[in-house]
Amino acid sequence: MTRPAINVATVLNTSTSRYENESHVCGRFVVLVHDHFFFIDQPYSNLLFSRVQTYGETKVHWLKVRVDPQSTGVFSIEQKIVRSNLQ
Repeated sequence: MTRPAINVATVLNTSTSRYENESHVCGRFVVLVHDHFFFIDQPYSNLLFSRVQTYGETKVHWLKVRVDPQSTGVFSIEQKIVRSNLQ
């Protein structure tokens, strides 16, 4: 049996858009985290929604996420590099 091709970018964009909409509806900060390579952005004008892409399978590092409801952005994200995994 052959599986249909899945366009990962389309699935991710659809999901991201849905989560962004939900954050707008509920009026709370939301962070979507997924893996590939590290970056942080706010892909929509809704500043309640942030996207964090973390390290993928071949790069084993980690992120430290702090949640402070009293701060402006609620979330602070700091990348942590495992030096032994830099080769």
